[in-house]
Amino acid sequence: MRTARLKMDGGGYYHCMSRVIQRQMILGGREKNVFRKMMRKVEGFSGVKILTYSVMTNHFHILTYVPRREEISDEELIRRMRFLYTDLLVDEYEATLKLARAEGQDAYVRQLREKYLYRMYDVSEFMKTLKQRFTMWYNRNNGRRGTLWEERLKSALIQDSENALLLMGTYID
Repeated sequence: MRTARLKMDGGGYYHCMSRVIQRQMILGGREKNVFRKMMRKVEGFSGVKILTYSVMTNHFHILTYVPRREEISDEELIRRMRFLYTDLLVDEYEATLKLARAEGQDAYVRQLREKYLYRMYDVSEFMKTLKQRFTMWYNRNNGRRGTLWEERLKSALIQDSENALLLMGTYID
């Protein structure tokens, strides 16, 4: 049975780590570069801040800060969506959202916004999105199928102290 993740209600620091299936050494220069770019795109969308990271040949470590959830405007939501989604999808979403607002369809507006907002300010959603997107890219480019990661994401809540953060950052670097 899965145990629940320990998460802060509000701002918190997390050390996240995941290994490639069967600990295969498959993350070369190209893969690491794509992983880093995807990581930064997911960061831009989610609001999770990456403090430091290390991508090895068969696993990665990321030290993150997850700020308190905050209300964001439609404009900010659209701006963040552009990190992950095509212009066509975002433009269609924006038009639908504006039309629903103009017609006073408040429940539909909330539903449209929640489709993306629930994935923001959450370390689990950040890592899920990153790992899924990288797996899809890797599998497509290497003619493979299935999971790329060995186990469920490992994450540890880090004490909000300068010493604890420096120690974890030094370990990752």
